[in-house]
Amino acid sequence: MLEFYSIDDSKNEVHYMSSYERQCDTFIFDDKSAENTKVSLTIGTISRIKREGNITMDFWFDKDNVTQGIYENNMGLSVMFTIKTKELSLSNNIFFLSYDLYIDSDKISEHLIKIKFF
Repeated sequence: MLEFYSIDDSKNEVHYMSSYERQCDTFIFDDKSAENTKVSLTIGTISRIKREGNITMDFWFDKDNVTQGIYENNMGLSVMFTIKTKELSLSNNIFFLSYDLYIDSDKISEHLIKIKFF
């Protein structure tokens, strides 16, 4: 089991428990906040969160470099983001991620994700 928690700067919170499957450094689990959506979390010095379902997201995180990410919904909306990772760690079975999202050079939001593995 894992416990997923996220919050953004608008105080939008997501919190749920989910079982997961592990394939090397990748953890695959159901996103309980979105119907028929799977999440693949790859943990490393460069990490990746990929969601597939009604909402598709592919974000890369690297503390040392700015990265790119894409968000798409089932109605055809597609948005490209620039990602600035502030914190990225795995310690005591807790994955922690803090990052800012930009469109062009405009900061649009701040996010924090914490995943605890049991």
